[in-house]
Amino acid sequence: MYQSEFACHCDCGFDSISPELITVPEYVRTHFGAPVKINSGCRCEKHNAKVGGGPNSRHVQGIAADI
Repeated sequence: MYQSEFACHCDCGFDSISPELITVPEYVRTHFGAPVKINSGCRCEKHNAKVGGGPNSRHVQGIAADI
């Protein structure tokens, strides 16, 4: 699992993700022997607002990922 997989989709460079969160999809990959795609990981505040995320979104805090 690479931190870049969690980076904000607006290409701002925000990729501050919790190290503990990175282990979850890696565990899923290993357990099921299948790829896991991160649809949304970190979001900067601007991108979070654009996609309709809440003001206290865990994505902005770097502690959430949609797979």
